[in-house]
Amino acid sequence: LHNGMTAEPTFLFGNAHRNTIKWAHHGRFVTIGGFGNLAGGMDFYDRNKLKKIPQFDPASGVDLGANGNTASCAVGHGWSPSSRYFMVSTTTPRMNVDNGVRLYKY
Repeated sequence: LHNGMTAEPTFLFGNAHRNTIKWAHHGRFVTIGGFGNLAGGMDFYDRNKLKKIPQFDPASGVDLGANGNTASCAVGHGWSPSSRYFMVSTTTPRMNVDNGVRLYKY
């Protein structure tokens, strides 16, 4: 992320295999993900605090650390109008089994 006037970096996201950036409607949260031909890794960032949002396994509550969340074979993804939810879906024709929807709340 760079300053628009001076082109100086204000925040570095690090290195990862990602090909999609999705800003929340209110501009506070941003998701950087690897969808399509990539493994589906996702990282969530808070623009106001300039830091990565910690991610936990919803079933066990264990911190996922650098691994983050994954949405393998996702075909649909996006933020809700309130900017508090991010949804990822896996549906046909991408896959005929193990279809599903995941909803992340921030």
